[in-house]
This record gives sequence, structure tokens and C-alpha cells, in this order.
Amino acid sequence: MTPETAKTVTAGLVFTPSFLPRFSVAVDFYETRLTNAITNITYQNDAIQGLCVASAPTFDSPFCTLAIRPITDPNDPNFRNPLFNMPTEIRSSPLNAAVQKTRGFDFHIDYNVDLWGGQFSFRHLGNYQPTNSTLNTPASRFYTWAVQPKLMQTTFINWQNESWAVSLQNRWLGNVSLKTSKNELNGNSQNYVDSSLDAYSVVDATIGKQFEFGDSNVEAFLTVSNLLDERAPLFPSNSGLPGLFYPTLGIHDDMGRYFTLGIKAKL
Repeated sequence: MTPETAKTVTAGLVFTPSFLPRFSVAVDFYETRLTNAITNITYQNDAIQGLCVASAPTFDSPFCTLAIRPITDPNDPNFRNPLFNMPTEIRSSPLNAAVQKTRGFDFHIDYNVDLWGGQFSFRHLGNYQPTNSTLNTPASRFYTWAVQPKLMQTTFINWQNESWAVSLQNRWLGNVSLKTSKNELNGNSQNYVDSSLDAYSVVDATIGKQFEFGDSNVEAFLTVSNLLDERAPLFPSNSGLPGLFYPTLGIHDDMGRYFTLGIKAKL
């Protein structure tokens, strides 16, 4: 089949004010359209069968390869006769048939300053992606959307002097819509009492102390992950096997609060 083809548009802007030389803001825009993306196709789908039939009289559509028939030559007079050439095998297979579109913004804020005998730094990274949609096959009537937050942000705050270091990290994920397409297009097939997952925010904290041990520089540190012991929002699974999957999205961590104590040495 035709290989994947991507068209990408990007643009960026960096701003550093003269009155605040240690402060900078960067914004990047991106837009990508990927055609012939790999998606799983089954010949049991009526629309897929229609795409195969529409390629008559040569029947050279890649979707026709998903039906294995006794007669393979389209020029054979019995090729379209169901009495002689009914499929003996129906397959599901990944094929280059989808279209995927993404569009969004990346932004970055950075600032550092001398403070309390050390250096204080602030860094904020974010991504806003309102579009992440897929048209699964040429026969699909509507695009489906990725189940993910449109806005994701991570903030880093650090202070360090010659011997001490303190850092905080906050990862914030916005609300997640459970609806993956428009109901007016999909036949009103997605109805929820609550159609979104709540935003998810996790704070990690680390404190470290550097000291000399013999001829080596040693740092002892304590990290508290998920300092506020936040629980991930529950995500209902569509699996027919209850309990097979943990009921959260893969981007969410439901570990809870935990501690890491360690020592690093530089010989």
C-alpha cells in the first residue's frame, strides 16, 4: 500500500524582555496531517466490503486482500459468482488507510534569579492540543478524537546553594472528554451521566544535601512523590472482561504517595 505521508506546519516565537534578562517566553505552533496511517481493518465491515467492490472490474483495492477466495483472477467469469467464489477466509489486518490530524501549541516560560545565597529557578512547560482526530478508513463518516486532555502543564521550582537543594515539580493534566466523536454524526451512540474526567494534579518534592566523604562528593536526597496523595480519576473500561484492566487512563498514575531515599556519589 501507499506509505504514510505527513504534512507539517510549524511556527515559533521567543521573547526575552530587556528589563528582565533572565526571563524568557517561547511559543510554538504545530499542525500535522498524516495520510495513509496504519489502522486495523476487518472485512466484516460492510463499508470495507463496499470499498473493495467499488474497485471493480480490477478489484485491486488493498481492502480486497482481506477476503481470501478460491478464484483470485478478476478476469475469470466465475470471479463474481457466489456459487464458486465465496470467501473461504475473512481477515483483520493493519493497513495504511487512516488519516490523522493534530494541531496545538507548546509554550515554555523560564526565569532564574539569585536568592537567599543561592539560585532560584522557575520553569513552566505546557501543551495545548485542541485537535487530535482520526478518520479510520476512507469509508468512515466522521473523525474520532483521542481520549486525552487538551491542556497539559508541568512546572519546576528549584532553589540550590553550595550544599542544599530543594525542588518542587507539579504535573497538571486538564479535563478529559470521554466522548470520542459528535453524537449528531455517530447516531447518538455516546451518552454519559458525566462525560468527562476531572483534572489531575500531582506534586513531587525533593530535598538534597551535598557533603564531602573522603575524596568524594556525596549527595543525600529524599523525594516524596505525589506529596498530596492525589488519586487518579476513574476511567470506565469497555472491556468485556471486568477487572482485566486497571480503571485509569495510561497517562494517570494511581500509585499514591511514596518516598525515595538515596545517595549519589561523584568519585
